[in-house]
Amino acid sequence: MQRKWMLIGFTLAFVCLTLGGFAKSQAQQRKSQAKTQALTPSSAVQGSPYQLSGPFTHKNLTVFLVHGANQAGQANGKTYLTLQEAMRQKKVVVRETGDVNELTIQNRSTEEVFVQAGDIVKGGQQDRVLALDLILPPKSGRIPVDAFCVEHSRWSQRGQEAVTAFSASDKMLATKGLKLAARNSQSQSAVWENVSVAQAKLAKNYVVSKGVPGGIVAGAGGAGRRALAFDAMITESLPPAAPPPPAKPLAAAERTQNVVSISQGVLSAPNARLTLAEQQGLTAVTSQASPTSLQLTLENKNVKDSSADYFKQLTAIIADKRDVIGYVFAINGQLNSADVYASTVLFKKLWPKLLEASAVEAFAELDESEKFEPVRDETAKAFLRDAESGKAEEKSLRPRTRMVKRETEKNVFFEARDRSRNDAWVHRNYLAK
Repeated sequence: MQRKWMLIGFTLAFVCLTLGGFAKSQAQQRKSQAKTQALTPSSAVQGSPYQLSGPFTHKNLTVFLVHGANQAGQANGKTYLTLQEAMRQKKVVVRETGDVNELTIQNRSTEEVFVQAGDIVKGGQQDRVLALDLILPPKSGRIPVDAFCVEHSRWSQRGQEAVTAFSASDKMLATKGLKLAARNSQSQSAVWENVSVAQAKLAKNYVVSKGVPGGIVAGAGGAGRRALAFDAMITESLPPAAPPPPAKPLAAAERTQNVVSISQGVLSAPNARLTLAEQQGLTAVTSQASPTSLQLTLENKNVKDSSADYFKQLTAIIADKRDVIGYVFAINGQLNSADVYASTVLFKKLWPKLLEASAVEAFAELDESEKFEPVRDETAKAFLRDAESGKAEEKSLRPRTRMVKRETEKNVFFEARDRSRNDAWVHRNYLAK
């Protein structure tokens, strides 16, 4: 009898262990499925919350507006402060750390702040671009943030600007090449190279539209010949081809080396190899205070005047739209990028800064002789769908932000999520490679 009960006991124990293991396995599988489901591509463009209107076109810039519902917690006008607003109101401070590729950011207010990858901060030892989306909680304390230099050779005070902190964030990266270098490649050398390319293209189109300044291409007649001559100048202005960009941000040792090299004057402006006459051409779109500064190029009167017509023609397209949450744009008939936000209020606050950057890029890429096919909304939707279809890579950024990246052969997608709001997404950025 005793042996019988022992046998029954062992049998029951075995059954319990088996069922327990099965239950644990099922629970793990459900957990895994839940995580996978949370990271699956949005169904937005495949059947609902996204609707596109447009196209709205001026010259070589085409815009589609993205329409959809506000995300949870973003209704009734409630949303984040932008970095531009927060710095103007002295609610956020961005400081130097002595490291080219890392700054600190501090929210001193009782409001939440959204920082967008591509925001340029002006001042400090050199102008920087912030490399990642961040959500800053109230009274955040000092938080490290990855950054890239967009002013190649300065490592000192500029004029009367503060050298330990930054004064404003009124501009953002203005070309797809710069966005891919900072966000996808995460390469400082690629960022510098693309600043140089952007300045050279802006200089070329400004010269073509206004006439060549004294003596750069003497004897060249007509806009076409002037453009060809300036193309040669641009080629000469570019730095040597960089090695393949690293897959991750610069290591601390490389960052420190950059600081030392700049302070010793070893690094020089990418355009420094131009002749004196060619340098005179670039002064049309750069600043004598710091010729390599992307920030000062974007502030340059000639650049602003040249791109102002795009802004004037397109800025009002969102005025009567209550559900607009983003935009897709194309230049010269080719899809470029898209930005979509958690609410209409947040998008409308960012719209002037976004449109200004798109307008500058459109002017830089303008060729009056080039003809292109209009972009159709189905093509724009396919671009969004493809970018969302890549395999997800997830990264948690302190203290509130979770970043999801997806990449396909043609496009790359970044999504910032607010961890304190059940991972609700705040910003989606789509870039064509």
